[in-house]
Amino acid sequence: MIGWRAILTNLLVNVTSLGSARDLLLSPALSQLMPFPGGDNQVIMAAGVAVAVICGWLAIPQVLGAWRTRVRDA
Repeated sequence: MIGWRAILTNLLVNVTSLGSARDLLLSPALSQLMPFPGGDNQVIMAAGVAVAVICGWLAIPQVLGAWRTRVRDA
């Protein structure tokens, strides 16, 4: 997770050929909602999109974990 958060996310944010797919990353969404954003935020998105991305990053792992717990062998 440290490698993803510290290295790979910053690289993906700066790849302009990804276009709007960069909106799905957590770091730009969090920095969009900060009162005083620090650094270069190169991904511009609406506040609603930022909130939806953050909710997705919270909900999807929980849903996958619940599914995995339900279907695992006893």
